[in-house]
Amino acid sequence: MQEHRRNGTVDLLRGVGALGVVWFHSSAPGGEYGLAGLTVLFLLFLLYAPDRDQPFGPVLVSRIDRLLRPWIVWSLVLSLAKILQALVGHHPLTEEFALWMLLTGPGLYLWFLPFAFACVAMLLLVERKVDLGTSTAFIIIMALVVVCLPISTWARMGAGGPPMPEWSAAIAPVMIGVGLRSSGESGWRQAGLLAATLASSLLNLMLNGQTPVGVPLGLVATIAALHLRLPDTPTLRWIGWVAMPVYLAHPIFLAMLGQVAPQLDPILLAMLAVVLSAVTGETIRRLGLAARLL
Repeated sequence: MQEHRRNGTVDLLRGVGALGVVWFHSSAPGGEYGLAGLTVLFLLFLLYAPDRDQPFGPVLVSRIDRLLRPWIVWSLVLSLAKILQALVGHHPLTEEFALWMLLTGPGLYLWFLPFAFACVAMLLLVERKVDLGTSTAFIIIMALVVVCLPISTWARMGAGGPPMPEWSAAIAPVMIGVGLRSSGESGWRQAGLLAATLASSLLNLMLNGQTPVGVPLGLVATIAALHLRLPDTPTLRWIGWVAMPVYLAHPIFLAMLGQVAPQLDPILLAMLAVVLSAVTGETIRRLGLAARLL
């Protein structure tokens, strides 16, 4: 599904989604609502994945550039930081690195990038075999959406070490993202998707006693953004662009601020991390290094 006319609200939502992730990682009050930001990011990546009629090779290269390149770059940055930390602290490198980092990078939060790439690549392959826009496909997807949250919860409960819990938690956002893509611009289908997601939440509450509010909240925010269109402005485009730098850089600033001011209020901690990450991203852009680092 491609944008015919850029939607400023979607750019704004990308920025809010990144803010939600920072809010959760900073342990600020209402962090469970901040997880809606991760759902939003998954939904937008899948919704705006290239159309099925575009050549697969160039499309895959573009996704590699958008998702895997910054993953590799920031993995190198964090690896260097961990090596320096080990040297300064006089402890072995084995305390800084683990085997699971081969799947996520040296920072667990980076799991999102290779996982999102794998999901988008799989989606593009499936769409070359199956038309997900048909009524039959949509009904099947809705059935899967209804059970996705219980499956996600069961998988997470039985998961081992990282990144299995993170991958398990992503089952529902990914399935709902496929449903949103299958909905196209149909308001009725989007309403059906929302109903299926709420049914999944209720089913998960009945079976597991859990209601991950971030998932339906993220879907509501995304559907609202698709219909409540704001004009395309440079400011909103910048907010959409800076979401990636904020996501990539914020754990570094959270760690630094936690060391310098351990008693800092979590809300202030989150906002400072967002501002510093955004300034870092803008500095990189102005230095002409965005194409290499972000």
